[in-house]
Amino acid sequence: MRRAKRAVVACAAAVLAILAMSCASAPTVPYNYNKPVEKTSYADPSNSVLVYGSARGVDAGLATFLTGSVSVVGLQLVQLNPKIAPMVITPARDGVYFFTQPLPVGSSLKFFLFSSSTSQSVVTYYRGVQGQGPADLRLTKPGLLYLGSLVLCDQAYAKTHKLNLFAADTGSTDLYPVGPDKEADALKALLPKYRATSWEPVILARIKELTK
Repeated sequence: MRRAKRAVVACAAAVLAILAMSCASAPTVPYNYNKPVEKTSYADPSNSVLVYGSARGVDAGLATFLTGSVSVVGLQLVQLNPKIAPMVITPARDGVYFFTQPLPVGSSLKFFLFSSSTSQSVVTYYRGVQGQGPADLRLTKPGLLYLGSLVLCDQAYAKTHKLNLFAADTGSTDLYPVGPDKEADALKALLPKYRATSWEPVILARIKELTK
């Protein structure tokens, strides 16, 4: 038990070291999203996991009209399984949709950082590496893994879909899978980056399944 705890602590320390270095320069990114994906750069769908989803803010009605819509502009995940190399992952973005490079089965992913933006301000949330967030997960099997349509909101909104600006629980603000976006649209957003790779037929088959 002590040995396992020491391994987890060591992994967390390594991740924090990577984060410190990434903050000192540019964010750590898995690849250049503006260039075609290298056909040989990704593992096969039979032994790795492609994670994808969407992230948006809450439509606050009049408040949104006055301050502008809320967009989730920054996302960073960390890999915390001590048996797998520590990673800081900045997903690729296409509008509200995001996706990662294929990741090792067994990875434990945690949203470490996310930022929201309006026409008037940018707010960054640092979640640290402890605890369990609503969108954190372990990658248990290879293939496609949809994280859902994530909404940056408090726990009360996640349960009721009603926003109370005068009683917001900022302490519970996190990314909750309660949004309106569709999995098929997320797959269509990431498909161009995976053309001519071993992932393309898997993605196309899933889109076909979802749009029957």
